[in-house]
Amino acid sequence: MSKVPIFQSLTAEQIDIVIELTTYSKHKKDDVLCIQGDPADLFYIIVSGTCSVHVGDHRQRVGSLREFEYFGESILVANGTPTRNATVIVESEQLQVLSLSSVDLENLMAMGILTSEMITQVELAARTRLELSNSITSRSGGNGERKITEAEEEELKRKILPG
Repeated sequence: MSKVPIFQSLTAEQIDIVIELTTYSKHKKDDVLCIQGDPADLFYIIVSGTCSVHVGDHRQRVGSLREFEYFGESILVANGTPTRNATVIVESEQLQVLSLSSVDLENLMAMGILTSEMITQVELAARTRLELSNSITSRSGGNGERKITEAEEEELKRKILPG
C-alpha cells in the first residue's frame, strides 16, 4: 500500500488501518469495473494487473492503469453525488483490486489518516483526468469516433496517471 502515491506518507500502523477497511476483489479480462456517468461509489487501488480507460459514447480509449495506481477519486472530491468520469475495463487476464467506499474514506479522514494534503493531491489528479476526458470527448465531436494517435495516448497517460 505504501507504493500507492497518495498513501506513501503513511506510517505502517496507518497503512494497516487502511488495509483493514478495504475490500479485495478479483476480476477477469474484459470485466467492466465502472461506466462513465454512473454514480461513483468506490475508490479502487490496483494490486495487480492492468485496466484500460475509456471515455465517450463509443468508449474511446484514453489510457491505462496499472499496479499501485488508483481510480474513482471523484468520490473524494465531488460535491453532491459523484459520477464516474470514465469507463474502466480489465485489460490483463486477471486484475486484483482493493476498494474503499465513501464511508470508509470518511472514516479515514475522521481518524486523520487521510489528510487535506492527500485530498488536494487526489483532487488535482481528478481535475486533470476530467479535463482530459472532456477534451477527448469534445475533440471527437462527442461521439468518441476519432482515434487518438499513439503520441496523444502517451501524452494523456503522462497527464492522467498518478505519480
